Amino acid sequence: MQNHEYETTFIFRPDLDEEEHNRVKERLEAAITSVGGEILVFEDWGRRRLAYSIKRHQYGHYMLWNYVSPPT
Repeated sequence: MQNHEYETTFIFRPDLDEEEHNRVKERLEAAITSVGGEILVFEDWGRRRLAYSIKRHQYGHYMLWNYVSPPT
């Protein structure tokens, strides 16, 4: 089966702590690798201003993953 390249960006609430960020990061990486995927790039972009407020939050914490994985 042919693998495809994917990109996923998560935006976390700005008031969450580092432990919560790491927990979600580990869960996503485990989900990718459990189906035979491989993470190519992980970037923690940090806290950035949102284009518009979401639930009264002006900022969010951004994380980006590029990975290859089977379509399943």
